[in-house]
Amino acid sequence: MNFVFAFSLIFLVNSIVSQQCSTAQIAYYSSCLQFIKTPLDFNTANSICSGFSGSLVSIHNPLDNQNVVRHALQYTNGPFWVGAKSVGPNVVNPSNWYWSDGSDFNYQNYQASQPVSQGSTSCIQVLSSTSRWFTANCTASLLPFVCQIPAQIAPTTIPAPTCPTVTCPAQTCPTQTCPTKVCPTPTCPTVTCPASTCPTPTAASSCPSGYTWFEYTDFCYKNYVQTTTFDVARNTCIADGGELASIHSQAENDFLVDFTKSGIANTTSNGWNEQVWIGYIYKNQTWQWTDGTISTFVNWAVGEPNKMNVEFWTSLISDSQLVLDSYKDKWNNVGNITERAFVCKHAVLH
Repeated sequence: MNFVFAFSLIFLVNSIVSQQCSTAQIAYYSSCLQFIKTPLDFNTANSICSGFSGSLVSIHNPLDNQNVVRHALQYTNGPFWVGAKSVGPNVVNPSNWYWSDGSDFNYQNYQASQPVSQGSTSCIQVLSSTSRWFTANCTASLLPFVCQIPAQIAPTTIPAPTCPTVTCPAQTCPTQTCPTKVCPTPTCPTVTCPASTCPTPTAASSCPSGYTWFEYTDFCYKNYVQTTTFDVARNTCIADGGELASIHSQAENDFLVDFTKSGIANTTSNGWNEQVWIGYIYKNQTWQWTDGTISTFVNWAVGEPNKMNVEFWTSLISDSQLVLDSYKDKWNNVGNITERAFVCKHAVLH
């Protein structure tokens, strides 16, 4: 990489920081996204981003994926680097992946037949035209890339409400006539003026770090792609201050399917990667949500629930399942031994 190119990149990003996000970038959380057209290997690309006090972009939910791809489509229909890299050849296990900015690897959006190991390490490229992820050789592949660069974003403030001025009208007292010629001292009725009531300003709904807000339910959600047992999954959610997700409508179900899908199709009926723990359990002869909410919606697959003597827990099937593809988007009651991904639900913060 020549000096002029490196200097021009540094000048460009320094301008971004001092001027927030320019017209060539888009805001991304408290950062700016910058697409770099020059094809480089993964490590060099990440070094360029690091030189701007940033990193290759990380993606944590479908909306992130959509926003990053929308920005990239202004420059290419082809593949580009994002900041995901594996620490070993087993690329199917999400525990072997990490984001270069150190954030949780909690979302996947692979193309069918992906991921495929590229050797001792693999990196993620996103194809702009489809938004899907592919693995690529980190050193042999030369691709453009998207940097996530810190920016000075002006804080959002809520303006103080304007309170109306309340005035009390002058009171007119009637003239009294006294037939007895003994007139009481005339008095005016006491007038109670209504107090001015000003609305209390409230902040927009916000979520704990790592959680995503869903407007329809006004709740926050976090996807964990690392697999574990039901009990460990639930304890993780509780430690966050939430619970395993409860589902109360088709809209919430559809959101969580999109939110938790990995893009990996499994050839077994019991694979971890297409089934995600939710908080629906069979206890005391009834199905109930672990967060204590009332069960108002169910979405069982055909023939489910079954094996009610051993399968007391529930998984949401987010991805295609080649053995029973009709199960996709539905619920399946399962045992507690198999390790699965899971999704937590948390009340919004104000």
